[in-house]
Amino acid sequence: SLSSMQQIKDYGIDFIYMDTKDVVRHHLVTKIITRYEAYEQEQEEKAKAARLARAAEKGVPEKTEK
Repeated sequence: SLSSMQQIKDYGIDFIYMDTKDVVRHHLVTKIITRYEAYEQEQEEKAKAARLARAAEKGVPEKTEK
């Protein structure tokens, strides 16, 4: 996950982030990257919904995104 990668970066290890435009060798690799990106987006949306639900339970007003 991205938080794990941040912890590793704290030790001076860098990452190269690639997307489907970077992969031209094999269609299967492109599919894997596309699905991983969709999964990451879905996880971020679920986490955001959970945060909003917890805030609503506590009566904290919703923050608007910029």
